[in-house]
Amino acid sequence: MAKVVVIDGFFLTEKVTGVQRYALEMIRQMDRLWDPAEGEMEIAAPPGAVFPFPLEKIRLVTVGKRTGDAWVQIDLVRYLRKRKALVICMENFLPIFYRKGLIM
Repeated sequence: MAKVVVIDGFFLTEKVTGVQRYALEMIRQMDRLWDPAEGEMEIAAPPGAVFPFPLEKIRLVTVGKRTGDAWVQIDLVRYLRKRKALVICMENFLPIFYRKGLIM
């Protein structure tokens, strides 16, 4: 079974400062290096989120209807469970009820 990797795109709804800039640059490089034969990689983001530059291998997916912490703790977690995904969180925290992930 191919792996599914989901990047927490909550940072896309925030003003770009250091953490957000780091996330954008990491994703840019991950897009360049990711081998689609290894599985799927996507960014799950709240409604209204926009990725500032084009990606070739990673797709942006709008998830849920909530915003803020409710989006992270409810909408994102439901999506991750449905996809049985490994989550990569760029903002130093994982959702409380989902532990299959990496924190950067």
